[in-house]
Amino acid sequence: MHSSKPTTTSPVRKAQRVHVALELAEKQLAKHLEKVRREELPITEDGTVDTGALSTRMVEYDDESAQQRSTVLVGGGKLFRSDESKTPVDTAKSVTHQTGPGAEIFVVSETNEIHMASHKLGKFHHSSLLGGKPVSMAGEMKVTAGKIDWISNKSGHYAPSKEQLLQFLYHLGKDGVPLTFEVKGMGKAAYKPGTTAAQVVAGIGSDGTEVAKFGHDHAKTQSVLAAWKTELGKPAFKKVFADNGWRCDHYDDVYEVEDKKTGKTVPGKAIRDAFKRAYPGRQPREEIQL
Repeated sequence: MHSSKPTTTSPVRKAQRVHVALELAEKQLAKHLEKVRREELPITEDGTVDTGALSTRMVEYDDESAQQRSTVLVGGGKLFRSDESKTPVDTAKSVTHQTGPGAEIFVVSETNEIHMASHKLGKFHHSSLLGGKPVSMAGEMKVTAGKIDWISNKSGHYAPSKEQLLQFLYHLGKDGVPLTFEVKGMGKAAYKPGTTAAQVVAGIGSDGTEVAKFGHDHAKTQSVLAAWKTELGKPAFKKVFADNGWRCDHYDDVYEVEDKKTGKTVPGKAIRDAFKRAYPGRQPREEIQL
């Protein structure tokens, strides 16, 4: 006997009445056609994407003028377009190929500027927003009247890391954006549905449990310590821990620092401040700016 994997049944197939199934099918078709229209995709008479015509599309790259128009400003806990009227960002009429209608793709420049726009398959991608330049973060987000509903790190081109997502969320919070919105992480940054940005920044596992070492403070400490070790060399690096009465058993791996007297874990900020005091005026370059 052959076994088969369970398949996901669509709402249309689950419908017990014909008229209900028809209504659901019509809604799905309408959403599909709206997505295709917003992406400006070539379609055939039966509503399917013309793959031949799609293959001839060329990806566009914004010049400096277009990049200025796509810039998004942060103020008062909300996002605003960079037009003269400073219109609150609202993605209701936008689209991404992954999510469909109601969201936009975004990138963050190396100088922390946010750029947003609709995603058009084969024509306008994440790399288009900054003309192919490097970015510090990329993904998708849904925004209503300036307030963020959710954010993801979905970008096939840039494949943002968990650390880059943490960095972006932390700085949004520093800029006054309430971190109450949902994070729809991908890959190693995957979280349970409903996980908020505040939980991600504080530290949370994929199963929903609070884990401080997965948060921003811990990630920043790892980045800073790695930079200090490169800057100072191991003997001088380890001396800072000894001078403060701390124990660190894994200098070449994860930095779990313990106070020898209390047996408690030393907070990340206390560790970073200790290096600043020991070597005032020196600022090593972090591999990942957090």
